[in-house]
Amino acid sequence: MFFVSVVVDFSLAAVDQQRAQWWLGRFANGDRGGIPKALPDPACYLRPVPAGCPVMPTAAKKATKAKRVLLVDDDAEIIESLRLALEANGYEVLVARDGNQGLALTEREDPDLVILDMMMPKRSGFLVLERLRRTREDSPPVIMITANEGNRHKAYAEMLGVDEYLRKPFPMDKLLESVKRLVGG
Repeated sequence: MFFVSVVVDFSLAAVDQQRAQWWLGRFANGDRGGIPKALPDPACYLRPVPAGCPVMPTAAKKATKAKRVLLVDDDAEIIESLRLALEANGYEVLVARDGNQGLALTEREDPDLVILDMMMPKRSGFLVLERLRRTREDSPPVIMITANEGNRHKAYAEMLGVDEYLRKPFPMDKLLESVKRLVGG
């Protein structure tokens, strides 16, 4: 297989000039693109904002935004039942089907909580938990779920820093209580 790389050289000045012309065209037609008619004093752009400056909208997260829960499990039925229960209780749910996807989604999406199966393909729940605790200062709380009956596994998960350990099958109310306790909502 051969790959061909094509390089297109655009002059930044030409691109900036096109943008400027586009904006000028919008302003000439009376469309200000959400910009207020009277811009505030340039001092209002300093941080912290001086008193007397208008409050400008920000891209900050809304205080009422739903808490985000990442489900990491390879069993489609468990994912679906947990997803339905969590969404019915107002949580936003993200799904990963193996440990590697779980780590990648945790890094990219920064969930408020991770619900992690112990036995998964590619990377076990133990390895995911260990990596989260070792590499992230602000790692999210983790609830580990497993069908394994051994106390040795629970002790190892607690040593790695798991916040809650639930054995399958578990009552959904118990999981929801743990989620609420760890992230609120």
